[in-house]
Amino acid sequence: VVGTMRLAIISGEGLGKSIGLEIDAELKLDLNTTGVTKTVILDGKTIVVLQPGVLVYVRGAIVFAKVLEAQAEVTILYNSASKVFRMEGTATVTIAGLAQLKIAVGIEISSNGIVLVAAVSLDINLVKIVKIKAAGQLLINTKNTPTTLAGYNLAANSVYIAIDGEVSIIEIVKFKVNIVAQIGGVFHRPDDTIDKTVVSSDVVLGKGEWAFSFRASAKMFGLIDVQMAGWMQSNGSFGMKINGKFELGNHFFGVDVGMSAKFYYAKELEKFGFSATVYGDLYIFGIGIHLTANLDYNPDDGAIMLRASGTVKIFWIEKTASKEWKIGYITPRPPPA
Repeated sequence: VVGTMRLAIISGEGLGKSIGLEIDAELKLDLNTTGVTKTVILDGKTIVVLQPGVLVYVRGAIVFAKVLEAQAEVTILYNSASKVFRMEGTATVTIAGLAQLKIAVGIEISSNGIVLVAAVSLDINLVKIVKIKAAGQLLINTKNTPTTLAGYNLAANSVYIAIDGEVSIIEIVKFKVNIVAQIGGVFHRPDDTIDKTVVSSDVVLGKGEWAFSFRASAKMFGLIDVQMAGWMQSNGSFGMKINGKFELGNHFFGVDVGMSAKFYYAKELEKFGFSATVYGDLYIFGIGIHLTANLDYNPDDGAIMLRASGTVKIFWIEKTASKEWKIGYITPRPPPA
């Protein structure tokens, strides 16, 4: 059996256009059971090439009273020559400018393995009172070769999971979170959790090796701001950074306190590092007092240095003092024989 079919639907008065319903859709069906490539003539002039197997394509868009808008596109393909089944599709739904949902799905099944894509994103804005943005991805490729499916590039023998979200309530309280977990492929270490002059941000995971990273932040009442980022690999490598800040008042009468810390270990290089900073600013009727303490580790000689400084500023008079101490050593583990 060899054949093709096309069907198009465009909204008219009989489909509800008078009440604000608009429809635009099309269907394509190709069928070839001969096992070899065939051609057919459509509408008396258009030549269509049919690969062995079945192809179903559906595209549709619907609008109702300019309030609800939805679009979807799905392709289903089975190639009887290569014995490959593939389905991929996307959909978008928008509701009165308040919410938008996007979905992308895909699956490929063959004798070489299975490839799966599932991605969802959500954007909600309720009259600028509550805002929610969230997205998630699941990418799986059990094949020994890279594959592109539903618009995503999947590395060979890899699993990738990502979750990203943000919530804002009246712009007073804000939360953000991002999580990535994967097996195989190229893993990206958060840049601010390592020393990029010593350790690379991107690392290729071997077969069966896993890694995950996260990033989170919270801001409340415009006074407190906390940020965290970190990562870990199955080979024992890890890294983390945390920042915190509290602000109240201004530079005439107020306080500003903060801290930052970072530590990491790269197994493949046997490199370990850490640093920390604490600072505080106090302003009383224009008089400023600033204190800072830094802790640094030198991976070359293993020395740990503590540096502290203080500054007092009264109008146009400023006085600064600083001190440095070497408080110890951390000797890296020697490489194995």
